[in-house]
Amino acid sequence: MSGTVRLLTCDEVRELAGGFVLGALEADEADAVRAHLAGCADPHAEIADLASGLPALWETVPIVEPSAALRSRLLAAAAADLPASQERTTTPLRTAGRERTTTPLRMATPTTDPANVRPFVRPPRRRMTLGWVAGLAAVLAIALLGAWNVVLQGQVGTLRTEQDSVAAVIHAGGIAGSVTAMLTAPEASGPYGPTGLAAVTRTGTLVLAMRDLRPTTGAQVYQAWVILPGSAPVPTGSFGVGDAGVGSIPSASAPVGPGAVVAITLEPGPGATTPTLPILSSGTTATPVN
Repeated sequence: MSGTVRLLTCDEVRELAGGFVLGALEADEADAVRAHLAGCADPHAEIADLASGLPALWETVPIVEPSAALRSRLLAAAAADLPASQERTTTPLRTAGRERTTTPLRMATPTTDPANVRPFVRPPRRRMTLGWVAGLAAVLAIALLGAWNVVLQGQVGTLRTEQDSVAAVIHAGGIAGSVTAMLTAPEASGPYGPTGLAAVTRTGTLVLAMRDLRPTTGAQVYQAWVILPGSAPVPTGSFGVGDAGVGSIPSASAPVGPGAVVAITLEPGPGATTPTLPILSSGTTATPVN
């Protein structure tokens, strides 16, 4: 403590708790808090609570850049609060029947004589009030909500993409002469394999929507095949899949005929001419729409 002794009350330590945990205090302020904690009978649980909670927030809450409008409002609010804060720090305070000002007192030399221990008065420019601690909590809450909003937007975007691809299949399947198929995984894959919908128009256009697929990596693609009875599989389009597990083919050329099977395989890269087993999901087309 640099050869000086500073004395803080328990209330003053509680007021400085937020800044102490965040490392936002002046060096002499932080030393004064440590000196008080070392000799105080009160365990000051509020400091332990803040110290245990804040690191988790910093690790789990992604940094979200505030909008220009929000940044302007925060800066304007801080600027408006500054004159009032300066006025409060220059106004004498009455404590226990006597005035106390914010004029810094001369530091005493180390001694065990209580008469030579001077109260420590914090410099006003770095005072960490409970209002600022509440403000910090509000900023963290905004960051958390912003991060949650980003995740939610991603989920909504995925759902919209899947709905759009299913709507495209339904539209194609409603065209006169089209055939449709519901794709399911083989029984050996269990009840949670990839599923999908497909439609093949009478002019030979395949429209496909799939879900519950594993994400592709590297050059991998999912390949769609149309297999007519007694004929070799015909590749009709490929697509990659992200973490959401959904994929689609909005339009691809396909052979037309009764009893066609639509199947999906995972290929090491685009351009496959024969399926790489196993078949991950398949379905037989139904009667064409009249």
